[in-house]
Amino acid sequence: MRHYLDPECIPVRPSRARYRRLQNVATHLQTVLSILAYEGSGESQSLFRLGADTLGFTEMAILTQKHANVEAFGLAVHELADCYPLLKPSVLKAMTVAARSDGTLSPMQREIIASVAAVMGCPMPPPLSESQSRHERLLCGAI
Repeated sequence: MRHYLDPECIPVRPSRARYRRLQNVATHLQTVLSILAYEGSGESQSLFRLGADTLGFTEMAILTQKHANVEAFGLAVHELADCYPLLKPSVLKAMTVAARSDGTLSPMQREIIASVAAVMGCPMPPPLSESQSRHERLLCGAI
């Protein structure tokens, strides 16, 4: 929410394309994928590994829960927003593949992916944007 409201109230530095390669933002990807993995219902290491492997980071290791915190997440997402536009969908796709790998997508995982997509200025991956949980449909009055 602050991503949308802050520019109306305070000066905010807009993102600009600075990173042409994912290797330049590897530590930020590590943070985001670690947090996403810890919020899943499956084995965190497996979820993380799938996301990292999808992006070509076969040697990347999951962060400890102590280092995968909200402050680190905020910094990481804002740095990822500075990736070149063609890199952003691959990041979101890897996150989606990892989040769905255990057969479920927790509401927290969906929110993490939605938050990253919003800050990056990139649309939600199709499997997430087309599917709403029963809970979300109830809230919207669709059921």
